[in-house]
Amino acid sequence: ETQILADYFGVQICSLSIQRGAENPPCPEEPVGDARIYLLYDDGVHYDVIMTGQPTKNAGKSGCFSVKDEVARAKAHVVAKDLKERKQYTDAAGCSVQCMVCFQKFVGFKEAAQHGKETGHQNLVQIG
Repeated sequence: ETQILADYFGVQICSLSIQRGAENPPCPEEPVGDARIYLLYDDGVHYDVIMTGQPTKNAGKSGCFSVKDEVARAKAHVVAKDLKERKQYTDAAGCSVQCMVCFQKFVGFKEAAQHGKETGHQNLVQIG
């Protein structure tokens, strides 16, 4: 997915896993220009772009950094580490999910999805 977005927007994308605390190889590995964006993600479920600055009257926030900007890279890692420490991510494999039809509990979205497929129950809620 990041390769498609990188090609479309003409930027290099660096994605950082909040849960693992790791940076994936940038996409594309060799930048085609000078623009880089940082994406934070949790288990591939949700992505957020790191922005800088406050919006002004004439310009909005910027999510593009120079590929040479190591300060921006370091700050992106600080943000990811902070979110990990505060457990601000979705653990798709380990979260608790409950079916609100039969009240059965599951570990992870995969088990819950299988239950929904087998029973037709669609009212599933993350409880932990």
